[in-house]
Amino acid sequence: MNKKTLATILASSFIVIASLIILLIFFVFRQDDTRADIKLSLSANDINLFIGQSVDDFYQVSTDEAEINFYYDDNGIIQIENGILKALNRGKTSVTIEASLGLKKTTITFNVNVYGYDYYYSIEELYGAYLEEGSLYLTDDYCQFQIYLYDYLGDRIYQPFNYSITSGKITYELAFMIAPETDCQVIIEYPDIDYKIVLDVKC
Repeated sequence: MNKKTLATILASSFIVIASLIILLIFFVFRQDDTRADIKLSLSANDINLFIGQSVDDFYQVSTDEAEINFYYDDNGIIQIENGILKALNRGKTSVTIEASLGLKKTTITFNVNVYGYDYYYSIEELYGAYLEEGSLYLTDDYCQFQIYLYDYLGDRIYQPFNYSITSGKITYELAFMIAPETDCQVIIEYPDIDYKIVLDVKC
């Protein structure tokens, strides 16, 4: 093989390698340009769910190529796994969705309201006792407290009620006052909505 032939082979190889590199660069930049042309947008609305319900179509993204991340407080109200949002407990929380595509990034925040299926109540303004696992434990001879009743939407209910105690005395003037003689129960009935609260009292 003479020097001229070797030089021709080397030159041809160089041209082939250079052409492959140019083609590779072209396709890489073309792909990047294509991704750069893709519009990235997010949309989502506030959600109302009942405990136990789940939803997987709670947001819309302009391209399936985007990477999606969810950010929310771990407060036990909701859970998001594998793109499914599940309602766990009553309450209100917010979710931020982040979509990224190459150098592009966008976010959106929406609210989630989780409701229950039944009435529920809370005990407030409690004096002379403490609340543990739904029972009142007295720290004095008597105690005072208030009960607020709510509907499944979390709105307070103002309904007439009847009340009684199985042992001791009970009165109501803006708040309940009880003086039990032994362990007993406070019973509060709302006849108009057929709902009853039975509160265990431990002396």
